[in-house]
Amino acid sequence: MDQAARTELEEKLKLEPGDLDPLIQEERGEIAAAFRDRLAMPEAADDSDLAAVTRLLMKADESGAELPVAESFIDLRDIHFSNTVVLEKWIFSGPAFFSSATFSGVVDFSNEGFGGTTSFAGVRFTGAVPKFYGREFHQDTDIPISPGNWPDINAKGAGEAKRAYTRLRQVMNGLHKPDAEAFFGRQELRCDAFDGGQLNRWMNWGYGFVSEYGHSVGRPIAGLAVLIAVFWGILGSYLKHGKEVEGVAAIWQGLGLSIANTFPYLGFHRRYLDDVELDHLDGWVEWLGGVQTVLGGVLLFFLLLGLRNR
Repeated sequence: MDQAARTELEEKLKLEPGDLDPLIQEERGEIAAAFRDRLAMPEAADDSDLAAVTRLLMKADESGAELPVAESFIDLRDIHFSNTVVLEKWIFSGPAFFSSATFSGVVDFSNEGFGGTTSFAGVRFTGAVPKFYGREFHQDTDIPISPGNWPDINAKGAGEAKRAYTRLRQVMNGLHKPDAEAFFGRQELRCDAFDGGQLNRWMNWGYGFVSEYGHSVGRPIAGLAVLIAVFWGILGSYLKHGKEVEGVAAIWQGLGLSIANTFPYLGFHRRYLDDVELDHLDGWVEWLGGVQTVLGGVLLFFLLLGLRNR
């Protein structure tokens, strides 16, 4: 670019005069030195110490294009990648270990494949959900399935994150890894919370909170326990003060009635209240019993769903 063209471009881009001037020799030397430092590889004790050596070769595909091929043992453990990492169309023909690495930028592994054991164990993706579109995975692939290893989901990036999680779910299904497949399915649902109106968001949040999107067993059990305990207090007080049942009897009958309302199909009502008492319960008590039955049915469904999925 001649000086007139540089000056014109500086004005268009609102740069300082001279910003586009050619690099001086000193600047070229600094860049070359930095480039050499970043390409420096650890020296191996001997040729068999493949964990310390990375060989990056080029291989021509059928069209004659040059493709990057990572051969032998690729060990990138505990490395922090702070910028965008694009390994699209990279062929990993041997084992590849990214264990405990951190990717804080965009990561793109799309296309081609992993030809050997591949481990992302302990990897943290803090910037974005990695892209694996069109990539083939080796059967011996390890990938983290804890929310702490994956980026926070927000309204701005939920759509793109969901597409990436959908791809990962499909991959795990193909590798017959049901736990991982279920995890990425839950991540998709978390992304769905930002799609639609406020009602969809609240329903999605409730589904996740109560049952961890159909995966948790402990949360529905805890919900049933809380439901029984809350209505136990209400019904015990009602029987003691409204029906004049003796104190200890009111406590136990209140517990029995709360359990019976939560699980009505077990037929416990007649065990704790006789026919006369059941026919003369106050209207608000019957209404609360109906609410408790509905909530108990929902929580029981989530409990059975969690057991089934687990």
